[in-house]
Amino acid sequence: MKKALCLCVAMVLTVCLLCSNVTAAQAASTQFLGATVTLGGKLTVNFYAQIANPTNARMNFNLDGGDDVHQTVFVTEAIKVSEGVYVFPCTVGTVQMTQTIKATLLDGSTTVVKTFSVRDYAATSLAQKDWINLSATDVVTATINYGAALQATYAEKFGAPTDPANSILPDDFKARVDAVTADDLNADRVVVTNGSTVSFYGYQMLLGSETTLSVYFAIPADAGVADFAKSVSDAGVAVSGCTYDLATISGQRMLRVNIPNIGASKLSTRFTVTVADAAIEVSPRSFMYSAIKAGSKDAAICKAMYLYSVESDAYVADLYGNGKDNTVTDIF
Repeated sequence: MKKALCLCVAMVLTVCLLCSNVTAAQAASTQFLGATVTLGGKLTVNFYAQIANPTNARMNFNLDGGDDVHQTVFVTEAIKVSEGVYVFPCTVGTVQMTQTIKATLLDGSTTVVKTFSVRDYAATSLAQKDWINLSATDVVTATINYGAALQATYAEKFGAPTDPANSILPDDFKARVDAVTADDLNADRVVVTNGSTVSFYGYQMLLGSETTLSVYFAIPADAGVADFAKSVSDAGVAVSGCTYDLATISGQRMLRVNIPNIGASKLSTRFTVTVADAAIEVSPRSFMYSAIKAGSKDAAICKAMYLYSVESDAYVADLYGNGKDNTVTDIF
């Protein structure tokens, strides 16, 4: 029987940049003050602004020069830092990290525009410190290497990158991804217990701002969703939001278990999924192991994602965003 091993995203990082102090002379004006970045499954660029008239203020975000508004954040939705100073979060998919964000701040009488990107953050952050001693170097490197891998993997959808996310890195930092092997993930391999009438078939993922992991169990041809006891748990605690439906693959009837909203803080989590008397223990990294071991088309992105998950452990912040880009990988 085919064993399709799969992937999940989890773990959000927080690293800061460019926040300046407000002087008395600046206090009456509407202006951008700087930015921080929350890095993870969903990347968030947090624009800091001083607003003279915050009552009806808002910030519009456009991506890569496009006319369509990607996101609007009203001052009532922003985070108030101090009197007249607010943080407006713009969330983007990891694959969009090289896209320039145009932030337009409007307070009713003044319009101010600022452009910035996640890679701008990375370049500025890394340029400010000694590469060896900067504590965030590894996580920044892993993040933009992962962004470059996403760009390459989904070039057909988003366009081939002319300037990959990691082009700002020295070659030896880029090469960290190629050095990953399946042996690095041996501890993350899936553990399967098949039942009398139900057996594990495989899984796939929706990769986006956060990941949905879909696990497939082969069931009898006349069976339905309600015929089986089902559960998903994380360290013995039930995982909320999971859904169950039917699918057919190569003529085989399947019960599909969907585990949604796996954020960046969950990449190393081992979920226990049970259907009747069949069960699996599976980590998001299980898919990475299988893809790398098989040398599949997902191997490169999984190597980058593995490093991203390892380096992000110290930067858990998962503050914003649950949207999904819904890019589907193959089952293999």
